[in-house]
Amino acid sequence: MVIKRNKRKMKKEKIAVIGLGDMGAVLASTLLKADYEVKVWNRTPEKAKALIEAGAILANHVKEAVNASDIVIVCLTNYEAGRKLLQTDEIAKVMHGKLLIELSTGTPKDARDNEAWTRKNGIGYIDGAILATPSQMGRPETPIFVSGAKADFERSEEVIKALGGSVQFMGEDAGAAATWDFGFLSCMFGAMLGFFMGLRFSRQREFLRNSSGACFCKLHRHWVK
Repeated sequence: MVIKRNKRKMKKEKIAVIGLGDMGAVLASTLLKADYEVKVWNRTPEKAKALIEAGAILANHVKEAVNASDIVIVCLTNYEAGRKLLQTDEIAKVMHGKLLIELSTGTPKDARDNEAWTRKNGIGYIDGAILATPSQMGRPETPIFVSGAKADFERSEEVIKALGGSVQFMGEDAGAAATWDFGFLSCMFGAMLGFFMGLRFSRQREFLRNSSGACFCKLHRHWVK
């Protein structure tokens, strides 16, 4: 799908998006729609075709993407993949003074380790957890947990809100966003598992099997409200 760019003035910040999986590609396209200049990098450049048609600039190397940007957004399979790409002396030099937004899936320790590296090298850092699917990005209600230094959050807030309007700053501990994410997901999936277990229990008796499902769902809906 080709995204048509409008003729409004481009935003000041130049953004690099590292990783064009299902979520990374949507992050890049969402930023393009919000009038940011976006440079993208992916191990397989073919995934950038639609984004290039929409106005993104494809970088041949990670260093090229980072060097041309003010804010670097990483969205990969895990933090280790990002560390292998970014945490080198060569990349650290070109990232000095820039800001890294980490949106990969990881643990609170991953986030704190990342922050330690960025602080050592004079790089701003925000850790984020997206509580949405790719199709839900860019909406006013899309929730994103973020954590890190307050100054770094203020510097990146407008960019993050372009990705999801319901941004929650969870504090200056870099691991806070991941901690809240685990807590939220544990609650959500625990509730889902409990629902299906409860439904199964309610259908054990022969005389309830035809009606218990609708009744159980109705009761559960009222309870959730």
